Amino acid sequence: MTEEKTTCSTCGREILKRTAERRNGMCAPCQRDSQKSPDELFAEAVFARIEEVTEPFSSYKNALNALASLPRGYTLCFAFHYVNADIWNGGISQLHGNSTWTMIPDAVEAAEAADNHRVASLLREVIYYYHQKNRSKLKRRITDDYFKSIPSGWQKTLAMLDDEYFAMEDQANAVISDLCSHKRSLFE
Repeated sequence: MTEEKTTCSTCGREILKRTAERRNGMCAPCQRDSQKSPDELFAEAVFARIEEVTEPFSSYKNALNALASLPRGYTLCFAFHYVNADIWNGGISQLHGNSTWTMIPDAVEAAEAADNHRVASLLREVIYYYHQKNRSKLKRRITDDYFKSIPSGWQKTLAMLDDEYFAMEDQANAVISDLCSHKRSLFE
């Protein structure tokens, strides 16, 4: 016996009638989307656009070049997402060893644009840590005054930087949502 079918009231996809009855006429994905805030939907749309522009993915450099055709907010979200993910995956040393390292200045800019100065400051200190050791690989992107906010006598270790970053998980994870919620002009 074949179950009776109908269509989703939102997207028109064919679904079981009993599914529609349980989900106010919608398929499961549309019902989930209906429960998301406009800011969540906007962030999803930002990343869908990023994926559209950067696929097929060949390198971060090529992805950044492709994203340069879009408003700056897309690049900031892309860079912060991958820098943050690398740190959470294996710490700052893993970020530094990967090709995502070149996006850390963009991640600093993303945190600053999101008014998350604590995250921005710590990421700037991470760059400074490697800059002091002549291993930053960012000399062309760093201006003379880039580290003016770093206090003289600064001497943090990599372990200290990792610990500080991991201690502010909520703030770091909020950067992209804050950009998408409060800085829409960056995407226009």
